[in-house]
Amino acid sequence: MRKTPLQRRQDLNASAPETSRRWQCRSAVAILGLCMLPLVSQSIHAQNTVFSDDFSTSASDALDNFYRVGASALTVFTNDTGSLSGNALRWGPGAKVAVLANFNSVTLENPGDYIMASYDILFTSASGMLNTGPSLALYDSQGTLLTADHAGGADGAMPATLADDLGYKVYKSFNTAGDFTLFKNSAGFAPMRFTSGSRNAVLETTDTGSGITWDTVYSVSLRIELAANSTDLDVTYSFGGLTKTYTITGTDVLTKTFNELGINPAAGDHGGIAFIDNVAVTTNVSTIPEPSAFAMLWGDIRYSSPAAPDGESAPCL
Repeated sequence: MRKTPLQRRQDLNASAPETSRRWQCRSAVAILGLCMLPLVSQSIHAQNTVFSDDFSTSASDALDNFYRVGASALTVFTNDTGSLSGNALRWGPGAKVAVLANFNSVTLENPGDYIMASYDILFTSASGMLNTGPSLALYDSQGTLLTADHAGGADGAMPATLADDLGYKVYKSFNTAGDFTLFKNSAGFAPMRFTSGSRNAVLETTDTGSGITWDTVYSVSLRIELAANSTDLDVTYSFGGLTKTYTITGTDVLTKTFNELGINPAAGDHGGIAFIDNVAVTTNVSTIPEPSAFAMLWGDIRYSSPAAPDGESAPCL
């Protein structure tokens, strides 16, 4: 009797079950790879937020996501001026203190990889000193994270957990000459602007001709990107409408990994009253999908692949 097409197919599968299973496994793996391509592409190019705080959940006397570096206490006050969210972290007159936040490490490995830190700041009064102003820094903790407030002087010796930090800092003073500066910090976390050898070495300084106006909200940002040669760092830093770019080369490239944020509204002499808000650290460095995402996708492909001979399952593992 002549066999039907279905019977011929069943005979073929019965004579070569392992070939069929191998074909299904390879097909499933190929499909999995194709399905993952959009996820990989999105993770490389998408902007990811690795740290943010608008102080909306902070109690009036607590810093939920920051550690204090300095003796002065800080408080969260209500302020919705301009882009401020309603709650903001307040520095009092004469406060000599910085804040530090830890976040998951970001390593710049491929040209175009970047990390960017930013915050909004408002000054409502001054102490009469012009040699002060806000700073913003990104650091590599070198594996020694600060995990408690440091109550010593912000302009004094740093604890051991901060003494080995490497990174870069931007500073804008109330002055209009020599007022916009990019520092490299190769000998530890540096809360203040004062140049002190390798700890706070100047990479670039600019006379902007622009001071800082009371009751005006400014945005401060620092962006570090791996250059096309995979060696240098292209830095863009800004304060309000002022923007500067600088390429870090040679031995000035201290690190390509960052996991620490430093902020100080009065990074020079004693400042007046200041508020900061909308703190964020973002990056386009790829993120690895959760293992559960791979498992779910693999399960969908595995059980939707062509059936094994006689309706049996054909696991690839």
